[in-house]
Amino acid sequence: MTDRPEGNIFIYCDDPSHAKHVAVTNFYPVHGSPGHWNERYASRAARGDKQSGQTIVDDAPLREGSRARQQKGRDVRSRYLLTCRKCGGGRAVPAREENLFAVLDALASKGQSKVALAQVAANL
Repeated sequence: MTDRPEGNIFIYCDDPSHAKHVAVTNFYPVHGSPGHWNERYASRAARGDKQSGQTIVDDAPLREGSRARQQKGRDVRSRYLLTCRKCGGGRAVPAREENLFAVLDALASKGQSKVALAQVAANL
């Protein structure tokens, strides 16, 4: 994907079993809403699937600055299942929105625009 929005962070898998890096996904900051990110598919192959964000409802408290949405009178938030299409679900990295966004914020503050999936997992 060549038309990446400003501030985009590209997540890739660098597992040694791959001949080269495999695209996982992209996130870009929501302008005017600090600390919030939108996902953008990393490849055409992913377009047949839904975004990795899944809506969940639970009782765990939100981090300060995080947001929950009201759906049918209940608080909901998103989680992501970051998956390499070559490794499959066995190495998928689950992340709550607020935890993943904190990692993305930290990467962005260091000027990083690319990050390995393993590094994201280590920082969650």
